[in-house]
Amino acid sequence: MYETWAVLSFVAVVVVLPFVILALLCFFVLVLVRLLRGPQRSRTLDAEEARSMQELHRGLSDFEKRIENLETILLDKETEHGRQE
Repeated sequence: MYETWAVLSFVAVVVVLPFVILALLCFFVLVLVRLLRGPQRSRTLDAEEARSMQELHRGLSDFEKRIENLETILLDKETEHGRQE
């Protein structure tokens, strides 16, 4: 019985333990590489995001033109009101 435990402990220390250590090292290296590279993003997501940003920019440009037109109308009314007095 003692010889069986001795053989099993020898096998565990000499054969299995190095594989476990190697597997843990590989796992930590993969985790480190993934953390350093940052989140993975798909190209379709980038294209969709770019399209959304372009639509947002177009919408804001139109909004800016509307604001300028309203300011012009307001200034014209103020100058007309000033002339009438």
